[in-house]
Amino acid sequence: MGTSIVVHEIPRCDLSDEYGSVCSEAAYADAYSPKFGQWAYLCKYHFDDHGCRLGTGLGQQLLTEEAVGDPQFDPETEDLYQTWAAFMRDNGEEASREEFEAIAGGLL
Repeated sequence: MGTSIVVHEIPRCDLSDEYGSVCSEAAYADAYSPKFGQWAYLCKYHFDDHGCRLGTGLGQQLLTEEAVGDPQFDPETEDLYQTWAAFMRDNGEEASREEFEAIAGGLL
């Protein structure tokens, strides 16, 4: 196994937020959480917060069949978007892909 896996549909994060509500974010990876000692579907925020990593025996980034088939899809850009979106949410801000593309478009 590598660092990514193609799935038909991206599941939701398996974890709860700091208030005990189920996280509503899309999962970024299927990864082993050193914090909990078990595997879970994790959004980018929980993936980073739990010290997870990608690779064989560690975790795989979840990619849709659609994204992989899109010639404009770039896994590195997707990773940047997920990191930016988690940062925005952590700071109480909305995070849309359109806003990210408008900000990052000239940089990528």
